[in-house]
Amino acid sequence: MDIIEAATQRIENSSDTLINIKKLETSMMGELNNLPAQSSKSKYCICRFPKRLRDCNERVYKPAMVSIGPLHHGKEALKAMEEHKRRYLQDFLQRTKVSLLDYIKLIKEKEERLRNSYVESIELSSDDFTEMILVDAAFIIEVFWRFLVNERQDDEGDHMFNKPQIIRDISLDIWLLENQLPFFILEDVFNLSGHDQTISFTRLTNEFLKKLWDLEEMPHSVEKNNQSSEISHLVDFLRSHLQPPELQAKEKPENLITPSLEDLQSAGILIKLRSGRNLFDIKFKDGVLKIPS
Repeated sequence: MDIIEAATQRIENSSDTLINIKKLETSMMGELNNLPAQSSKSKYCICRFPKRLRDCNERVYKPAMVSIGPLHHGKEALKAMEEHKRRYLQDFLQRTKVSLLDYIKLIKEKEERLRNSYVESIELSSDDFTEMILVDAAFIIEVFWRFLVNERQDDEGDHMFNKPQIIRDISLDIWLLENQLPFFILEDVFNLSGHDQTISFTRLTNEFLKKLWDLEEMPHSVEKNNQSSEISHLVDFLRSHLQPPELQAKEKPENLITPSLEDLQSAGILIKLRSGRNLFDIKFKDGVLKIPS
């Protein structure tokens, strides 16, 4: 009798195990089937820095004053600027005379492409995502525009332009990789706004960089080479702006390890400061390496 009961118990346990396995299979298949569709045309360009780099000094990679885009949106430390960004949107609407509805429609039409620009899935509703993109895009355009044409310098309510250091601090946040909007949406919003047709957004960005950081005019700028469609975001714009054409290799370069200054000096290389504002104006001759500050 005990043998029969033991055999029955083993059968029941085996049956329960099969049921549990089937439940797990059903659950996992449901999760796999519910994965969002991955567009073959999507090409993300905005991501977070690797953890191994962030752990060295996270402050270098995190915005300190203002969030741009979804990766740092809603962070408590950055909320103080949100009201100011919305005031800039309000002024942007008044200055451009384009309806808020038209801007919303533009971003809604581009929403899928915008979301696909980020390596992470953006957990914001369609309306919240659209609002964030519009507020941040208008803020960047207004900052560039006001800084270029010196507007609102006497406006006591605009604490950014009454305190030049603040605009410089904010500009550092604008050029962080994790704090980006796709470049195409900045251009699209700028073009819809009906700005003076003699200036494009690439030219406006170029002039902002020159004026803020005292960079020299470069004959190979992205606008003159008609490459704005290839720019991913503002960090990519800065890279393209500073990169001399002779460094734009057509083939993938050999993976070389760059020696440190200590290694160079140990090898007998003399390092000297070179005048000039072009960060890539580096010269090496007769054992002397000259690098701009």
